[in-house]
Amino acid sequence: MTDTPTIATLAIIDGKPNQAGNRLLAVFDLIISGMRIHGCALHESSEGIAFTNGPTGKHYTGTPVKVKFVDRAVSRAITRQACAAYTAMSGIELCDE
Repeated sequence: MTDTPTIATLAIIDGKPNQAGNRLLAVFDLIISGMRIHGCALHESSEGIAFTNGPTGKHYTGTPVKVKFVDRAVSRAITRQACAAYTAMSGIELCDE
């Protein structure tokens, strides 16, 4: 088991900007610390900075369900791995800072 994030799968979306100017670039599955987390997202901000989010959804009762990357170093490592996978697949370089 390792704390190093691994991108298991990545699907390129290249969505249009939302009202805030952020774009959904891709969705991916993440393997970290013995867990596989399905449905993570790679975004690009209106300033051109890439960032990632864990999956969000709702329980059948309507209760929100969310995975949040709270450790800044882990979050940056996940974003860098997702950016590298995105670049490898699309040929488009991303900035994560």
